[in-house]
Amino acid sequence: MLNALLALTKANALDVSRRGGTLVLAALGVAFILTLRWFSAFGLGYEVIQLKELAVYTVGLMGSVAVLLFSLPGEDDSENAEALLLTRPVPPWVPALGTLLGRLIPLALLCALWLLAIYATLQWFEWSEPMLFGYVGAESAFGETASVVTPVFGQFMACAILMAFVQPFARFRRPILTGLITLGFYIGGYAIGAAGGWPAALLPDLGRHDLTAVLWGAEAEFSLLLLIVHACAWCAAGVALDSLGLTVRSVA
Repeated sequence: MLNALLALTKANALDVSRRGGTLVLAALGVAFILTLRWFSAFGLGYEVIQLKELAVYTVGLMGSVAVLLFSLPGEDDSENAEALLLTRPVPPWVPALGTLLGRLIPLALLCALWLLAIYATLQWFEWSEPMLFGYVGAESAFGETASVVTPVFGQFMACAILMAFVQPFARFRRPILTGLITLGFYIGGYAIGAAGGWPAALLPDLGRHDLTAVLWGAEAEFSLLLLIVHACAWCAAGVALDSLGLTVRSVA
């Protein structure tokens, strides 16, 4: 069972990594983050904080695009590997979990790349405008990048939840449907948090993983451990939904 899980994870990770769109998305993310050096030029003394906030939101937006891109039908053998696994005596959660893990690995690598782009942008800012860079107490590009790691990780967790719930619908291999489902879950996931109340407690609230408030010096009113548990729980729910769909397909 473990060998099957690892094989499917590897197949999906290679499938996603070999797509030309993945490289284009990675380059676009880096380019957008670098351009924030100019877009944050009107922060009235808070340029560094504004740059970091916009960079985190850029990572979240590009990560959501990556969810859609990774969920589209591939041309590799990952689908064949999945069909083969369905004919073997393995539980349906194996292909469901293997597919999700295989897509989350490239997503994590993209987030790491974009985090390096944030460091490069901050370093560029520090070298070009040293007085403005340290206006509100910023000491080094490395230190400022370290403060962005947690918010970027929060965006990654939100994208992981999004991917887990898009995956069952992506198996229909209908790009337009997959795009609409991704957009619907993205908007709905953040709207739930804004609504508050019982929907935010019972439904996958993506907004709680928005941790950019800490960049402005707000007191941390969140527990990173609880956020990780929240993300893992909803990813497990998405895997369970995908497993149910695979069970129905295998029986049919």
